[in-house]
Amino acid sequence: IETALAQFDNCPERRDGIPMSSFKRRITALTNASLLLSYVLYDQDEPLGVSFVLKTDTQANLRYYSAVRDKNAGHLLHFLSIEDLFSQQGIEVVDLSGISPYSDDQKMRGIDEFKHQIGGACVEFRRTEHNSNTTP
Repeated sequence: IETALAQFDNCPERRDGIPMSSFKRRITALTNASLLLSYVLYDQDEPLGVSFVLKTDTQANLRYYSAVRDKNAGHLLHFLSIEDLFSQQGIEVVDLSGISPYSDDQKMRGIDEFKHQIGGACVEFRRTEHNSNTTP
């Protein structure tokens, strides 16, 4: 887990801006509660990428990842993680944490394209208004 956490030291954007000390506590607590899987992709002895996956018995969310960009390690890491989740971990649903269909950012559009290439269904969550005068 220390090797995996070290990949986030200099990348606050990859940990949602959470201070590293808090991020370490969060990851450690989730790991100790058996709610987190860690995947580390190596080239020889050099870590190229890491992903932290939140999980239940049947669902997983690829929540945090960090990878060396110039070697396309992120795509391979995600592919291998997803393959393991379906084939070895018994996961039925893998949540890739959304898409940005209206973004002009080329990087975001590339991430969306990757997610669409994997397949599956795109599920859209919308805010609904709750009327307090009606019975649920």
